[in-house]
Amino acid sequence: MKIALTSFRDAKNWEGTSCSIARWQPVWSSMPEFPIDVKPVYKGEKLSEWMKPVEYKRKYNLILKEKEDKLIDFFSRIESDEPIILCCWCTLDRQPQFKGKLFCHRILLGWWIEEHFKYAMVKYADGAESPIWKKI
Repeated sequence: MKIALTSFRDAKNWEGTSCSIARWQPVWSSMPEFPIDVKPVYKGEKLSEWMKPVEYKRKYNLILKEKEDKLIDFFSRIESDEPIILCCWCTLDRQPQFKGKLFCHRILLGWWIEEHFKYAMVKYADGAESPIWKKI
């Protein structure tokens, strides 16, 4: 399984099936939404980079825990070698306050995929390779 986690603007540089994991998409995008709702919204609360990073990570991990069975089922059924490109808005230039680190749920989703699917090849792009969190 090959997964790339990138921004909407960078998605054009990747070959594969692109899906949005953002709360909303650019009006110029016809990209379908990922079939499982992994948007950063916890019990009606929109998670954002204005939260403390540790609190954001905790709440987003609760979202992933809640969706775990569906996510495991979905990723377990992937048989194609075609990459899946998961996209959102976050880029380093949209978050200058973090000085070269990215605060984005797609990083946390990538870490979840790596934890549950050891064979997965996960690529972090357009800032996602420089997370604000430390991988534990």
